[in-house]
Amino acid sequence: MAGWIGVVVVALVILLAVVVPLVTLALRQRVVTRQGGAFECSMRLRPIAEQTPSSNWVLGVARYNHDRVEWFRFFSFSPLPRMTFRRADSRVIDTRDPEPAESVALYDGQRVVRVAVGAHDSAEVWELAMSSGSLTGFLSWLEAAPPGTAMY
Repeated sequence: MAGWIGVVVVALVILLAVVVPLVTLALRQRVVTRQGGAFECSMRLRPIAEQTPSSNWVLGVARYNHDRVEWFRFFSFSPLPRMTFRRADSRVIDTRDPEPAESVALYDGQRVVRVAVGAHDSAEVWELAMSSGSLTGFLSWLEAAPPGTAMY
């Protein structure tokens, strides 16, 4: 009889070890997207200058938060954004279709957007991937800066 209790306890511990992280990820995702203005957005975690051919895309969610876009990893427990792009410091350099090797790692129909962040002489260039509709919203958000805001 005691052997069965041990088996049940081990089974419950294993079940909790699997269920608790999954529930935590789902709740975090809900909190991030519930605050509005969220869209699917993949990102390379290193600026263009630091990338190697093996640099991979990371799935994520971005959301608008006043004068910045906050990017969150899709599979993370952190409630804080991994990257933040301020509107005044960001500009789109160009957009392109993903290369065949990249399209495997991205959602179907996403476009790659190169974004420069910072002053012209010291800007870092990042690559984001988002749907055409999200890209239109992102470009509109960048152009809709309040009057008197310096745009490059």
